[in-house]
Amino acid sequence: MLQIARLWMKRKNLGKCEEQCVALLRIDSKHEAAAMLLADVQFQKQNHEFAAIKLHKILERDRNNYAALSKLITLLRRAGRLHDVPRFLELAEQSDARAPAHAGLGYCKGLHLRYSNDVIAAIKHFNLARADCTWGPLAIINMIELYLNPDSELQSLCRVTNGPETNVQFHVVGGRTVKLLK
Repeated sequence: MLQIARLWMKRKNLGKCEEQCVALLRIDSKHEAAAMLLADVQFQKQNHEFAAIKLHKILERDRNNYAALSKLITLLRRAGRLHDVPRFLELAEQSDARAPAHAGLGYCKGLHLRYSNDVIAAIKHFNLARADCTWGPLAIINMIELYLNPDSELQSLCRVTNGPETNVQFHVVGGRTVKLLK
């Protein structure tokens, strides 16, 4: 049933995917993969509260489920509730004595710090996760994005405008104006 739900998700048929996930969760209410997929469906349907509840239930059962934690961090960011994230990070860290060494936790902390605009600390945590085969590629992507655009500005990184003088161009790079001579 889970594979059918994933197939519906790939085909962008969210209703059928949700039906399959709900049916699977009726059979086994603790099925993590189905709950994660259902949270993804609700997230795509802009039902953030329901998705957050599903992810929260997953994290209550398994506090070291870093895939669910990273999705919850992204979801809470979009909902404007980043202040709720540290509680989940602390629970994940306290649940296992070796949790501070887990690459998934480093990635999740880096993600939270990135969204909180603490660039230096975010890079430190992403750096802890970059050697891992699961979390490494995601951590590296985030590190590159932070290096290229540390201010996290949504405007274009480089915009060229002609100045009042014909021989001068001004570039706006990362929010700063740079004067270039021709």
